[in-house]
Amino acid sequence: MKGHQLIEAVEVAAHKVCSALGLKNVTVEWSPFVPTAAINKNGRIILKDVAADATVHKTMLERYVGFVVHELLHRKYTNFSVSDKRPYVDRLHNAIEDIWIERQGIKSGLTGNITALLTVLIDGLVAEAGALDWADPAQYPFALAVHGRRYAKRVPLAKGLGPIFDEASIKIDSCLNSDDTLKVALWVFNQLQSLPQEQPQEQPKEQPKEQPKKQPDGDKGQPGDEAGDEAGDEAGEGQDDGEADGSSDADADGDDADDGDDGDGDDDGAGEGEGEGEGEGEGDGAGDGDGEGQPGDGEAVGDAKRPAADGPAHEVEPSCPDAGEAGGGGQYCRERTAPRWDQPLEPGYKSFDTRSVAGGKLRYEVKTLFDNSARSDWAVNRKAGSLNVRALPSLATGSDRVFKRRDEIDGVDSAVVILLDASNSMYECEFNQVAKTNECLMQHAVPTVVAIHQAVKAAGGEVMVAAFGRTVCKVSEWGAPTAKVAKALEYVPDDGITNDARAIRFCGDLLLKRSEQRRILFVLTDGDGDKELARANVDTLERLGITVIGVGIGLDVSNVYPNNIRVNNANALASASFKQIKLAL
Repeated sequence: MKGHQLIEAVEVAAHKVCSALGLKNVTVEWSPFVPTAAINKNGRIILKDVAADATVHKTMLERYVGFVVHELLHRKYTNFSVSDKRPYVDRLHNAIEDIWIERQGIKSGLTGNITALLTVLIDGLVAEAGALDWADPAQYPFALAVHGRRYAKRVPLAKGLGPIFDEASIKIDSCLNSDDTLKVALWVFNQLQSLPQEQPQEQPKEQPKEQPKKQPDGDKGQPGDEAGDEAGDEAGEGQDDGEADGSSDADADGDDADDGDDGDGDDDGAGEGEGEGEGEGEGDGAGDGDGEGQPGDGEAVGDAKRPAADGPAHEVEPSCPDAGEAGGGGQYCRERTAPRWDQPLEPGYKSFDTRSVAGGKLRYEVKTLFDNSARSDWAVNRKAGSLNVRALPSLATGSDRVFKRRDEIDGVDSAVVILLDASNSMYECEFNQVAKTNECLMQHAVPTVVAIHQAVKAAGGEVMVAAFGRTVCKVSEWGAPTAKVAKALEYVPDDGITNDARAIRFCGDLLLKRSEQRRILFVLTDGDGDKELARANVDTLERLGITVIGVGIGLDVSNVYPNNIRVNNANALASASFKQIKLAL
């Protein structure tokens, strides 16, 4: 699966889930700047962008659909105005709200497989979190967010948190709204305040330096030598919370110590248990054991400590995966990019004569460029097939090759989008010395679009027209007759800046849905927008087999469009040559 297919599938899923939840439709926005999925009270879902040509797998699709389900559950159940000004309490509330809304979704049997989707989502978040210090108060909201999801893999809890979190989980079942979940968050925070306060670690007093005893081999108490007595009563650097003589909360056999990766108790873990550690500095002190793995599921990892109300806290929302380089950068939303896509164009301040002659040469050039090249011929002198009447006289000479057969070669079908720049500069007038009138580029660009549309249709291609400035707007749909396109182009609104990057990506999305073998995006422009972003989008489409042709009007556009032509002025559009353009198949 490619990135553009994932994007389409996720957007379709979002609208279907909205319908299932009885919600107003939402807009889905793709951004490279968000580490997590998010939704606001206006129904705007933001997801991490995916490059259109990125290769993605089923698991990533499931996670993205899980993001959408999770965020839409927020839209249905969450009151976004309920919050706490204290950062730590607000993060606890976020964790509890997440647990509550997902339980509501599961209870309603939202998608049939909602539990599986949400399980993939939270387990992926835990896996990506990696090795965390679960005894750190900053991790408690995250640990709670995982612990409260009964379908998630267990994570270690600091000693004393289990009973608090279990009681909170029971209270969440009784919640009816976001006010109730905030009350649970406040209860959890108050319970955490009864825990011992984290004490700053005392810095050891600097001891007078003693001259090391001279040893035969020159070693000075390095790991593994037999000079353990040199350490005196001090614990080695590998010691954790054990006393200097190796005593700890664990018993002498280390039963309660962390058992490392295996979890079977055979190895000496890197916890508080006693043992002959192999860390830096030996002796009787507890050190890093042989097993260096993370604590097993649900194991205690040290005593819980009291958090500060304004202290840091780990993110609890599901995190978006990295699906290759973001799709050209910049935030992108098909619904927001083309708000007038299904509405007729508003009349502009200038009307254009679409009957202007664009030139037979231009029509010929375009027809040659997009000709589907299909042909059908008769192969004669065949022993079987249709009777070739013209070959009948050869029977007198004993020939039996009096038949013919039709040989057909399929052409290459084409889908073309013509994208017209409708930014401010296209309306700037210049004096035409020949016609003795003021003219703007749009006056010549409009009939040129009509001529290209006519030529592509004559070559057997499917074509549609769009215009762009600040946004992208519809001019004609696929299959529209040229006369209807010309009528629509009589009024083209001046649409501000040159937002070519978004327009290129948007029209590329349209072409990616087409089944034709050859897909072409034709961009007529006189200016630069975001060169870097536009070029990134062009390169992505080229890798996906879409040819992007830039026609620079008085401008060299080769820095954005590898396939390009330049015309020095508006009049030259009518005689532009496309012979150097190479189309991808």
